[in-house]
Amino acid sequence: MSLAKDKLRAFYRQVNDGFVPVLLGPRFGRQGINVGASRHVALYPRLRLAYNRIKKNANSSTVTVLTEIESGRRLDDRPAKSASLHMQKASPLQVLKARDYHYFVIVRDPYSRVLSAFLNKFGKAEYQRRFGAFDLDRRGFRDFVAWLAKGGLDEDPHWDLQKKMLFMPLSRYDSVLTFEDYPHCFAGLLESRGIALPADVETTLAQVNLETRTRARSKMAAFYDEGIATLVRDLYEEDFDALPYDRSPPLGS
Repeated sequence: MSLAKDKLRAFYRQVNDGFVPVLLGPRFGRQGINVGASRHVALYPRLRLAYNRIKKNANSSTVTVLTEIESGRRLDDRPAKSASLHMQKASPLQVLKARDYHYFVIVRDPYSRVLSAFLNKFGKAEYQRRFGAFDLDRRGFRDFVAWLAKGGLDEDPHWDLQKKMLFMPLSRYDSVLTFEDYPHCFAGLLESRGIALPADVETTLAQVNLETRTRARSKMAAFYDEGIATLVRDLYEEDFDALPYDRSPPLGS
């Protein structure tokens, strides 16, 4: 039964991948759409928003707030993600209606993002069992980056390339927000669209998924040296080409 369901899901994804560029092509251009990333696009019909989700880029907080505004329900981050309508599971009519939505994405400096993924994930036994244990210090981070360079980069979307998860080039989004300006940029986007924020949105944002908050930006100097920065810069070359970030990070001694 499980195998049959898996085959049905695979077939439905294949059909969806076929009609998404046809239905959205008139707006974005069929050649510019990354069909494989449609599973990362959450649709909010009442808000007329399409959010291109990228892990480690305030994803949990954003989905939780949008789900509350869209549905009126306060959910924890995982149920909120499950409750969101993702483009890959949407019907042709739902995708057609999404042609007129406001598309936005949140991007992040690759240097702080990979450090945040390292600090968050390798403090958990599950990730240590799956990928190996790394000390949560500069030496451990160096070993982790070396492991990424040997083939581990695409093992998990929390540290994989952001470009892979982009549904289209940045120039085609209605809004490109930055993690570094979050949550102000997110609140500003909603307000500009006439979308009322929940009264306790600041409390919600502060409480959502607290275990993922690593404050990686404030720890850059402690974890990076020139060698590690060079490895990360090379690994994430495509992200630096696609995103508005400087290749030169702050370095420690």
